[in-house]
Amino acid sequence: KDNHYTLFRWEDWPAWVTFTVVFIVLITLDNIFMNRHPKSLTMRTAALYTLFWIACACGFAGWVWCYYGQGKAFMWMSGYML
Repeated sequence: KDNHYTLFRWEDWPAWVTFTVVFIVLITLDNIFMNRHPKSLTMRTAALYTLFWIACACGFAGWVWCYYGQGKAFMWMSGYML
């Protein structure tokens, strides 16, 4: 058992703030603007929404790559794909 493990390190606070702000903005965008007129989704619209969220995940992985390196980005993307 690792007794020295910490989930939130002080030096990671900018990453957590960035993640939280982007998450809130994207969820608000999804719930308010994308679902303004509730109706059945077409296959095209569903595919576009899916591609949008995958692009957001890839963008976040790129951010992780820039700030934490290739290994951390691959770990995050592997977890996302699971």
